Amino acid sequence: MLTALNKKHIPKPIIIISKPNIQSKILSNLIEKGLGVDCEIVDTCAIKKDRSDFGFMLLDCNYISPSQAKSLLRSFDASLKNISIALINTQHDEDYENLVFWPQVNGLFYEDCNQEMLLRGLNELIQSGQWLPRELSKKIIDEHRRSAKVINDLDILTSREKDVLIKISEGLSNPDIADKLNINQHTVKTHIYNIFKKIGVQNRTQAANWAIRYMKNE
Repeated sequence: MLTALNKKHIPKPIIIISKPNIQSKILSNLIEKGLGVDCEIVDTCAIKKDRSDFGFMLLDCNYISPSQAKSLLRSFDASLKNISIALINTQHDEDYENLVFWPQVNGLFYEDCNQEMLLRGLNELIQSGQWLPRELSKKIIDEHRRSAKVINDLDILTSREKDVLIKISEGLSNPDIADKLNINQHTVKTHIYNIFKKIGVQNRTQAANWAIRYMKNE
């Protein structure tokens, strides 16, 4: 067991969102033995949104796609705003890495992370509330260095374009956006074309990720 863990404070259980199988059980046993923290494996379809009896949540990306993870995070944002989430078994893929910009996500572990590093990272999450791999931290720092341009991009967007971009980040289709904003679909398409051109993206996924990163306070 890691000696860095404060034994005077027994952390709440860790919820592992995964398929209940041998692999997830091995992961649960590893954490329980290595950190002395109880774990509970819960399938995605069995999550109770009103729970508050756990320390933080691990999303097993072996069984959760980026789009499924976003849907879960949206539902948690409405019902479990104060939970802390870490992603485990993630691929070295931008769609997964961009999930760390969601407010609840405080940790990420790649699928090739070894057991020692996983336990050290989880221990750090328990102690200080955050853990990211070094290579991902560097990417995030590089993103912040481009923040001046982003601020200019936000100033370029009109108020209505910002409204449309936020709806894109929420996963709404063009007809849904038109209905929510009380405008026609042709106008929505025009706004989207202008948004893509102004912020330098090529598709809705990139636009949604851009909004999640840079429009948290809009």
